[in-house]
Amino acid sequence: MGGHESREAVTVEWEDTKAEKRGSSEIAADYRAAAEKGGEVVAVSYGDVDAAFAKAAKVIEARYEFPYLAHAPLEPINAAARMKS
Repeated sequence: MGGHESREAVTVEWEDTKAEKRGSSEIAADYRAAAEKGGEVVAVSYGDVDAAFAKAAKVIEARYEFPYLAHAPLEPINAAARMKS
């Protein structure tokens, strides 16, 4: 059986009810909404950020965005080592 015939012999059915189905633009919109909402937990707080911004001669704002990339490996993370002395 060659490549084409093998592919025709297999029927694939995906079960994706729990799979992430959003694209990068939808995920980025959710991230932006979460960032604009602000944090609910503060680990450490030093100074008064709002007062510092109010007194600043110049405030520069920027937003850096990147597409969502799953950094999940396709193989299990493992290793085998043979030690001899």
